[in-house]
Amino acid sequence: VFASERGIVAPKGLPADVAEKLRQALGKVAANPEFQAQMKQQFTEMDYLDGPQWQERLKQDDGRLRQIWASTPWVE
Repeated sequence: VFASERGIVAPKGLPADVAEKLRQALGKVAANPEFQAQMKQQFTEMDYLDGPQWQERLKQDDGRLRQIWASTPWVE
């Protein structure tokens, strides 16, 4: 099984109004049926997460992966 996650980032200090415009635009794209159809045609599963949701997901993944590494490191 192979998975690939992608996120879109912006420079630190981006004005809040610009960040909000980006979040709204990306949300509209992700909700667009034509875009969803294109993703499905490419066998790309979508799980759109807004900025704060994505940050939380990354924190959870980091914690989970650190636990795995602590118990089974790749090198000794």
